[in-house]
Amino acid sequence: MAVKVVRAEFARDSAFRRRFTAEVATARRVQGPYTPAVVDADADAERPWLATTYISGPSLAEVIRTSGPLPPAVVRTLAAGIAEALAAIHGAGVLHRDLKPSNVLFDRDGPKVIDFGVARAADGSRLTETGVAVGTVPFMSPEQIDGQPLGPPSDVFSLGGLLTYAATGLTPFGEGNPGEIAGRITRGAPDAQALDIRDGDLRDLITRCLDKDPERRPTPQQIIESAADGRAHGNWLPATLTAGIARREKRVADALNSATTRWRTGRRLKLAVPLAAGLALAVVLALTLLPKPHHGDAKPRAAASHGYETVFRNRPVALPDDEHEVDLTSGDVVTGSRYWTLSADAGGDSKGGFSLQDATDAYVAGSGRITPAQCAADVARHPVEDEVHWPQVPAGSWFCLRWRLTGDIAVLRVSSTDTGSWGADLSLDYYRHSPPLSTPGHVPGPVGAGYQRLYATRPLTLPGADQPIDLRSGRLTSKGTWVLSTDSGGDSKGAYDLQDSSDAYIAGQSPVSPARCAVGIAQQPVADKVRFPQVPAGTWFCVRDTLTHDIAIIQVLDKDDGDWSTTIAVTAYRPTTAHGN
Repeated sequence: MAVKVVRAEFARDSAFRRRFTAEVATARRVQGPYTPAVVDADADAERPWLATTYISGPSLAEVIRTSGPLPPAVVRTLAAGIAEALAAIHGAGVLHRDLKPSNVLFDRDGPKVIDFGVARAADGSRLTETGVAVGTVPFMSPEQIDGQPLGPPSDVFSLGGLLTYAATGLTPFGEGNPGEIAGRITRGAPDAQALDIRDGDLRDLITRCLDKDPERRPTPQQIIESAADGRAHGNWLPATLTAGIARREKRVADALNSATTRWRTGRRLKLAVPLAAGLALAVVLALTLLPKPHHGDAKPRAAASHGYETVFRNRPVALPDDEHEVDLTSGDVVTGSRYWTLSADAGGDSKGGFSLQDATDAYVAGSGRITPAQCAADVARHPVEDEVHWPQVPAGSWFCLRWRLTGDIAVLRVSSTDTGSWGADLSLDYYRHSPPLSTPGHVPGPVGAGYQRLYATRPLTLPGADQPIDLRSGRLTSKGTWVLSTDSGGDSKGAYDLQDSSDAYIAGQSPVSPARCAVGIAQQPVADKVRFPQVPAGTWFCVRDTLTHDIAIIQVLDKDDGDWSTTIAVTAYRPTTAHGN
């Protein structure tokens, strides 16, 4: 089995519990050979959990990354199996909404579609906030990007992108930042190189799935019929992948046997998450019993590795107190208005800690230096979120940070900490992911007809509810004529407070042009407040002054629902034709 256990802090959130309950109900409604079966669940437990059958094979993303594109026959099998999974999902009244390579696992008897955590029941029960685009940009449908009502054809479009990636190793609308890709998905033709597939029938099927018009896309049943010769069988995978799955299964069996032996001999078994009484050991948890990479050796490791550029190393940083932050991209000590920062505070237990910005994960490496590639791998396996507590990193210890927005890595060595001022002395290495996953705050493309740019990609930190931003000048001030501030949101979860003459549009994961912002506001206006839960770190929204029609495009970088502070990146525009005073 694979067991998903809700983290303790989320288990205390009643809204999250409701979403998890809906997710469990969704998973139970979906039945088919190409989706993992729900074994058991308890949404009312102290820490709710969901157990499904465990799939030992790799994801499609992992396969393409390590082995390259798949033969056409295997891609046809993928098409048939995933289409059958979609038929089961849609038959239960559900849309997947995030079909992508990491959500397709390879199994001996065919592909398995996983992760309905962002699914939405078509009968009206929503698992996401209204107006927020959910999905992964390279595989989103045009209607999903534009915030239009979604139906089963949206998942079919995503399947077309996924099959393109499987067949050629390329996404159908090219590379670039999410905004550029989103623009090509909604307005451009698929990349000819990405569709350079020798199998003409397969290429035609994928092309039909990628049709801009949802009504012209094939149904899952039509895809199954088109790929009839691709039905999964016992040896549907290339021999190398079959052998890899066998090795994974052996590792799991060995780990379980070892764990069972220790349990029977009375040794205490330390699991990553608690299991509900009566459940057998979950295979996914048994994997955590395998030996971990050791980072405690004194010998330094390589400074950088494939996929990263060294920006600087061994830069000393003296963080004087909890009023200052480290700009991780430069090593400067600042008081805010930077893109990616690290600060220190009491840590919630008065023992001190390093407070992580939103969209930042950490890994505590011990007494040995760690490379950026090792950091990325270890963060994925053993992430630390929100806070690195000082008792975890005594003097001489190393820890690393990964910024999800860009993929950049910061590696830090602790020299000393001060529980009086909450200051710290550190040594900082900074590595830039190459190419970057995105450019924070960057609005791609030309300004467009009808607008001129006032300023671009400006990071701004609102220290709390009493200090607004003047969007027209891009500065903190209480005297601006077009301001944005923060407050509790009325529900103590925080919100961006719009002044009376402003309205907004939540764009989701993709930046928008000023013209597209105006269209979004006309179609899905947000008035009064943009609530913090609607715009997690990395997402975008825009604000318009209804008097002058000035527009600010905003990406959220960090926010705190305790003091309502936030860091955002802002680009502002003015119409070339006056609309008001």
